Amino acid sequence: MTQRKLILLCSVLFFITDTSFAQMGKMLNIWGGGQQTWILNRDDSGWPLFSNNQTDTKRPGFGVEYIDNFDFRFGYSVGLTYSQQGQMYKGVYTIDTATKKTAPFTSHAYLDYIKLPLIFRFNTSMDDDQYFNICIYGGMQFAYLINTNVQTDPTDSAMPSNFKYRKLFNPYDITMIGGLQINVYPSPKWGFSAGFRYDRGFVNVENKNYDFRAQKLPASLYFPISLRKDITPSVDDAYTRDKTTNSTINIYVSLIIPLKDFERVNNTPFLEDNNNSDDGLQVK
Repeated sequence: MTQRKLILLCSVLFFITDTSFAQMGKMLNIWGGGQQTWILNRDDSGWPLFSNNQTDTKRPGFGVEYIDNFDFRFGYSVGLTYSQQGQMYKGVYTIDTATKKTAPFTSHAYLDYIKLPLIFRFNTSMDDDQYFNICIYGGMQFAYLINTNVQTDPTDSAMPSNFKYRKLFNPYDITMIGGLQINVYPSPKWGFSAGFRYDRGFVNVENKNYDFRAQKLPASLYFPISLRKDITPSVDDAYTRDKTTNSTINIYVSLIIPLKDFERVNNTPFLEDNNNSDDGLQVK
């Protein structure tokens, strides 16, 4: 047992004192890619009033980050993200209750957010003869809803004209974010990366403060919004249903721009292989 503890201690010390480093310094990360998005609610999967067929919903997301790697292994980033999210549906609804005749429908509720992330980053080491590393990161985001797009095809009856769909949703969200990014630095003036991130919201997407009693709405505008329903839900269902949250998986590529050229700590040229040096990269 003592021998195992000694081996563990030596491994930790080696990790701490390892003299091969990742990049240090300040840089911009401009990224963009495709997203798989969902609006999730546990109550929807078993609700008998409709056939809830959520379909793959793919929408873009992109942003810019300011990264400060204040240590060879650790850093943080802040930024601005534009994220198109939401949910698409496909199913059937009843046209005639007497004959039980049905027809197909498609619908969607699209939600576009501006997000402000605060992310903490861990960078793997990068030897003198290497020009790539891996970054694992996680943090929180504040999200503000800037636009909504709700459509049902065929359109539900008695759809109000000029209805503001945005008031059916909460105007903000607080989300958790985590991901992994592979960075490549072919030049002291720029780099590129590819990665994925997962984003999960904590705030209820649906605005339960909306007064459904004040205006008679078609069934498709009751939660979940846009979905065709054979029976109009009761008003109480809107207030007693489980919390609805956003989820997003993003696969992206990015351009990394150091605010100063990368150089070796010992001032050797960036692309020169120096096998006698244990120093890494930093931005001077």
